[in-house]
Amino acid sequence: MKLLLELMKSDGVCEERSLSDERKTRPLKRSRRFCCSQRRAFTLIEMLLATVLSSILIAGILVATAALSRDRIRMESRQTTTPAAIDLIRKDFANAIAFVGAIDPAGFELIGFSGIDAKSLLPNQRLVRIKYRIIRDGRSGILVRDQAYLDDPVRVDRWSDAVALNVVRIGIVPLSADGEIVHLGEDVGERLLAIDRGKTIPQAVRVPSRLRVRIEYVASVIDRDMVLR
Repeated sequence: MKLLLELMKSDGVCEERSLSDERKTRPLKRSRRFCCSQRRAFTLIEMLLATVLSSILIAGILVATAALSRDRIRMESRQTTTPAAIDLIRKDFANAIAFVGAIDPAGFELIGFSGIDAKSLLPNQRLVRIKYRIIRDGRSGILVRDQAYLDDPVRVDRWSDAVALNVVRIGIVPLSADGEIVHLGEDVGERLLAIDRGKTIPQAVRVPSRLRVRIEYVASVIDRDMVLR
């Protein structure tokens, strides 16, 4: 009998413990479900906005990459087809009035009716100051053509264009003796001073009728004799 009573008591205690354990675990399960139900997912508008922003970013990267590759191909083609740089210089000489300042291996400057439209890249025959210079990066550099209008004191419209790559030096040698000194007008002289922010008007010498242009690249040299008039 005593053994039976002890078994019954132990069963009752076990049942009470199981009931109490179940009651304790119920709130935990409910709280977990409640927490899980409160987690916020991405909305459709947020997903669309993220997609649009990523598309814009990718498009910008593609445009920049295409522009860089296009400029690289254009300048490499100018170097491989070297007459392009020489032809541009010859056209500027043919329409030039005079050299301005000294001619050195780093470049030269001239004035004349050799204007080129910056958008269409077509000649417009306007009076311009043209400056060829080498932007160096070590031993060689990029031959650049700078242009500024002299026939409009308000809209100078400066712009530059790369002419050739891997240029070491450029030289101009007169082959005729008709390169006399030219006196620039006051208007042209003042505009040259305004463009270059100089203090004195540089000396101008007429472009000779015959001259030689020498462009030295890293791996090649181009010599051209030009008859301008």
